[in-house]
Amino acid sequence: MSARFIVADIDEVLAVVDRASSEVVAFYASELRAFELARLLDVFSPTSKQLEALLDDRRMLRTITLQHEGVCRRCGRPMSVGSRARWNKSLRLVRHVRSCPAGEGNNCRRTPSARRVSSRGAGTASTKSRGVHE
Repeated sequence: MSARFIVADIDEVLAVVDRASSEVVAFYASELRAFELARLLDVFSPTSKQLEALLDDRRMLRTITLQHEGVCRRCGRPMSVGSRARWNKSLRLVRHVRSCPAGEGNNCRRTPSARRVSSRGAGTASTKSRGVHE
């Protein structure tokens, strides 16, 4: 069975990508966390609406001051220590409090081209070594 969600290296940031739509689901600084989310989403197989509700449920988000550097789950930009962020504790995701910096648009998402994701070797040996099978 082929994994629907894979981990890809996009611009030197790890991203969980939905292979069905080629859309970036979330960016992570930690390889372990990225693979954990990809495996979890493969088990649940959420629809697009369910996925968005899971990632942006206001009841699960709280505003914090970052104690460690992070990567915005929406735009993939680094977030420095001391900046304000919205934190999803259960998924260990951070994002900008209001909107992402200029240039990313209102929805704050980057969608990689299929060529770009596959050229980084996503879904090959690195995912198999972590237990995610194609």
